[in-house]
Amino acid sequence: MTKKVWKRRNPYRCRDHKGQVFPSQSEMARHYGITPKLYFKRRAAGYSIEASLTGVGVRSMSTPCEDHKGNRYVSICEMCRHYGIDSGIVLDRLKYGHTLEEALTMPVKNNVPYTAPRQSTDHKGNVFVSEKEMCRHYGVDRTTYKNRRLRGMSIEQALTAASQRGKSGPHISCTDHLGNSYPSIKAMCRAHGVCVHTYRDRIRRGYSVQEALTTEAYMRPASEAKEEMECE
Repeated sequence: MTKKVWKRRNPYRCRDHKGQVFPSQSEMARHYGITPKLYFKRRAAGYSIEASLTGVGVRSMSTPCEDHKGNRYVSICEMCRHYGIDSGIVLDRLKYGHTLEEALTMPVKNNVPYTAPRQSTDHKGNVFVSEKEMCRHYGVDRTTYKNRRLRGMSIEQALTAASQRGKSGPHISCTDHLGNSYPSIKAMCRAHGVCVHTYRDRIRRGYSVQEALTTEAYMRPASEAKEEMECE
């Protein structure tokens, strides 16, 4: 008796506006002489399959687009930002055959909604839309600013100190909140019993040098860890 062999169906097969079948939407886009990325962008903007493949009636991608509710946006990125979802995720979903509504509204596992950059305030009380804008205003590189803050400099010193070529990096001396000097950030953290990574992360999140060095790290009680293991 001959054993019947079942062929697994390709879930990514698709059809164009003429009814032709392709193994994937990427292959279909290439068949029409356009890049898959351009095809998915057009689909995200609300264009039909035919318009997305042929370019007929398609305007520049920088022009306003519409969502499934008819709301207009200045760009695809703005539309995705409104729905709190990354534009790359939307394009990927369209690639796998989801409708525009599904691509915009389906929940994303571990998805972090879009939030505006955190505002930064300088030593004079001026508020900037972001730390990057504040550094640009003072003509200082953002990485230089962050390194200076890690070394214990105040916001004013980090923004206004003259650049010292060849003297930047983690191995130059730094000062803690008590005025004690150390040969490096690592040595300062060791003296205060704090992990270097924890210290850097706290400074990035806006902690002062004192808070970054003295805040006690949270440790999960052993009972909680045991309960979690039992549940598993």
